[in-house]
Amino acid sequence: EGDVLVNRAVQGRYTPGSVLKAISSFALLDGRAAGQMKDDGVVRIDGYEFQNYGKKAFGPIGLKEALIHSSNVYFASQAQLAGPEVFRTCFTQFLFNQKIPFDLAVTPSKAVFSEGMERTLLASNAFGQGKVTTSPLHLALCYGAIANHG
Repeated sequence: EGDVLVNRAVQGRYTPGSVLKAISSFALLDGRAAGQMKDDGVVRIDGYEFQNYGKKAFGPIGLKEALIHSSNVYFASQAQLAGPEVFRTCFTQFLFNQKIPFDLAVTPSKAVFSEGMERTLLASNAFGQGKVTTSPLHLALCYGAIANHG
């Protein structure tokens, strides 16, 4: 109410959740952090517990399986190996934190990845929570770029 004239597809910014994992996958690949690990359903980072939906454990898992099962544990853990700089570079390539060249005015999406950031924020950002916000149009453009090989 009160925002009836806002075009939410281009002007709204929302926490993307697990749909962001496809973009994070590129950061993990660039950072050579897309290896195998054991997913126990829960991982503790700096005293904070990150878990998969229902604490489901997937056992030995790689990037492909992590995407198939939408493993928060995998992305939170592997993001620690890649580091925030790799994520920042990758998300910049997907036009986060900058103006999107488009016919309509699109609210810029935000993805906070900086040197020295809290490890828990890096973990939650990597699987689409934390301080990442994006418009539906921007996500559609990102997935279009992935589908069309850039």
